[in-house]
Amino acid sequence: MFSRSVISGALLVGVLVGLLPVRSVEGFGTSDGRTPTPTAKAVRDEVAATSEGPARAPAAMSDEEAQSIVRALGAMRSKGGHTPEPGQLVLTLEESIQLTLQKNPNIQIAQLTRDGRRPEVARAETLFHPVAGGTLAGSRTGEKDVGFKKDDELIDGQHVADAGARKPTAFISQSVPTGATLLVSGDMRRRETVGSDIGNLDTNYSVSVLQPLLRGGRIYVATRAIRDAEYDLRMEEARLRAEILAATARTKAAYYNVLLAERVADMTGQAAAQHAAPLDASRGLCRPGVVPDRDVRGARIIQADDEARLATAKGDLELAENALTDCLGVRIGTPVVLRDDRIDFEPVSLDLDRWLAAAVERRPEIVAAKEALEKSTLHVRVAENTILPQLNLVAAYGKGETGTTLGNALNFQGDVWTTGLVFSVPIGNGAARTTLAQAKIEHDRVGQELAQTERGVELQVRATMIKLRTALERIRALAAEMEQSKGQLDQAEARSARGSGSSLELTGAQDRLLAAKTDLLRSVVDYDVGLAELEAVLGGPI
Repeated sequence: MFSRSVISGALLVGVLVGLLPVRSVEGFGTSDGRTPTPTAKAVRDEVAATSEGPARAPAAMSDEEAQSIVRALGAMRSKGGHTPEPGQLVLTLEESIQLTLQKNPNIQIAQLTRDGRRPEVARAETLFHPVAGGTLAGSRTGEKDVGFKKDDELIDGQHVADAGARKPTAFISQSVPTGATLLVSGDMRRRETVGSDIGNLDTNYSVSVLQPLLRGGRIYVATRAIRDAEYDLRMEEARLRAEILAATARTKAAYYNVLLAERVADMTGQAAAQHAAPLDASRGLCRPGVVPDRDVRGARIIQADDEARLATAKGDLELAENALTDCLGVRIGTPVVLRDDRIDFEPVSLDLDRWLAAAVERRPEIVAAKEALEKSTLHVRVAENTILPQLNLVAAYGKGETGTTLGNALNFQGDVWTTGLVFSVPIGNGAARTTLAQAKIEHDRVGQELAQTERGVELQVRATMIKLRTALERIRALAAEMEQSKGQLDQAEARSARGSGSSLELTGAQDRLLAAKTDLLRSVVDYDVGLAELEAVLGGPI
C-alpha cells in the first residue's frame, strides 16, 4: 500500500537532503501510450484561457465521490498475491525509489560530475595560501696591488687578499583578496677577507606591499577563480537534483504502470475464465440444427477476443516490467514482485498560481540558470576592470644593522622605508575591450536562456495541470460508466438465471464491465503518474 502524501513528502525531501550537501523534466506519458502528455495545442489553449481570466478548474470532487472510487479500486484488487521466487526483486514503492537513487546510471553520472567539481574549489582557494622559500648565495673575489711599469714593460699587481661572502635569505609571500601581494623577507650576509681575523655581518629584514589601485585592485577580480568554481559546483548540484527528481518521477510512473498491467492481466484472465463455462456449454449444444450459426460464430469470436486480450495484457506487463528495471538501474528483465499492490486515489486541488511560484523558486534548471547568469555578471565586471589603467601602490619598510659579531648585527638600529606609485596605460587596449564585448554578449545570451527556461517550466506546470484536470474528469465519468455497466450485468445475469437471456448477452455485459474497470484503472494510474510528474515539475513535494 502506498500513499502519494507519504512518498512526496518524507521520502523525496529525505533523499534530496541525503544526497546533496548544500535534466529538464518533460512530461512522463504512461507506458501504454493511451493517455499522452497534453498536446501543444491544448497547452496553448490553456495559456490563452489564463490570459483572459482565471484558470478553469473542474468542479471539486466530493469526499463521497472519492471514497466511492477508492472502494471500487479496492474491489478490483487482486485476490491472491504473487509468491516471490528465488532471484526476484520484491520491492515497495519507497524501496524502488531508493534503489533507483543508488543504481540509476544517470544519477550516478550526475553525482560523479558534481563530485568532480569539488576539488576545483579547493584548488582555486590555494591562490591565497602563503608561500615560503629561501635562497643561499655565496661569492668570492680577489684583490691585487696596483700594477707598475718597469723598463717600458707593464707589470701586474700582486695578489694580496681574497674576500668571500655568504648570504642566506628567507621569505614568506602572501596574496590577499584585495589583489595585493605581501612579502616578508630577511637575510644575513657575512663578509670575510682571507688573512684577516675580522669579518662583517650585515643583517636586515623588510616588509613590502604591492597593491593595485585600479586594474586588478578589486576583491571580485582577485577572487574570480574561487567564485567561478563555486558557481560551477552549485550548477552541478542543481543538475543532480534535477536528475533525482526526474528519476524519481520515472520510477513512480514505471511502478504504477507495472501495477496497472498486473491488475489488467488478472482481470482479463478472470474474465476469460468466466466466459469459458457458458462457451463450453454452448459448444456442447453446437450440433447441426440445434444452435444457430451466428451464435456459434459469436462464441468463437468471444473466445478469440479473450485470447487476444490476455496475450496483449501479458505483453504489456512484460514491457512495463522492463521499463521499471531500466529505471531501477538493475539488469533489464530482472523479475520484479511489487509489495504495494494497492492503487490509491487522492485528488488534490488545482492551484496554478501557487504551483508556478513554487516551480520558479525550486526548479533545479532555473536555479542552475540563475547561477550561470550571476557567473556571467561577474565576468562582465572583471572584463570592465581590465580596461582600466594600471596604478599600483608600492610600499616597503625594513631595518638592518652591520656589525663584527652576530650580537651587534642583530641590534637592527638602522631602518629604511620606501613608497611610490607605478602608473601605466596600455595603448589601444584592443584585447581587453574585445574580451569585455564578448562577456557582455555572453551575459545577454545567458539571460535569454534563463527567460526561456522559466517559460518552459511554466509551460510544463500548465501542461501537467491540464493532464491532472483531464484525468480527474475522466475518472468521474468512468466511475459513473462502471456503475452503469454493473447494473447492466446484474440485469443480464438475472435474465440468464430465468432462462430468458443468452450467453452472448451475458458475455457482452461482462466485457463492457471489464472495459469500464480497465479504463477507470488506467485513468487513476494516469492521475497518480501526473502527480509524480507534478512533483518533478515543481522541484519538490506538492
